Amino acid sequence: MSSELKSKKNATGYFNVRVDGKEPLKQDSKSFDVKEGSVEIWVLEGVGGPMAPRTHLLLGFQGDYPSGRHDATKLLKVEYKEWSDMHGFEYKAKSGWVEVSSTPSPRRITGKFEMVVGIHSSSPPGAPSEKTVSGDFDLTNE
Repeated sequence: MSSELKSKKNATGYFNVRVDGKEPLKQDSKSFDVKEGSVEIWVLEGVGGPMAPRTHLLLGFQGDYPSGRHDATKLLKVEYKEWSDMHGFEYKAKSGWVEVSSTPSPRRITGKFEMVVGIHSSSPPGAPSEKTVSGDFDLTNE
């Protein structure tokens, strides 16, 4: 499974993600992208290399300045992926919530979340059918 992540803006701050209660993902790369009528944030653990595992979480919100508590299944996007040269697992939100607030100047988004994600695709077969993903974020565009 190949996944290219590109960002128009670099983000500062943090994006903590815990999967099944384990230690937080290492934040090797994170982004806060504002598009017309939507906002996307993501975090990536893993910088690549032969057989190196990578983990990625993307949250997409409708509106230029999202705020409030949202049902995770109703966001524009919720993608949780784990992959390497040997495997690729993709999960989508099954239940849970995301609480978010944002400001225009400086351009900042903060929040917390807790959700259950279910397997969407698996190669090879055999990935866990669901995982619990939780955490918090405080990102500012540079």
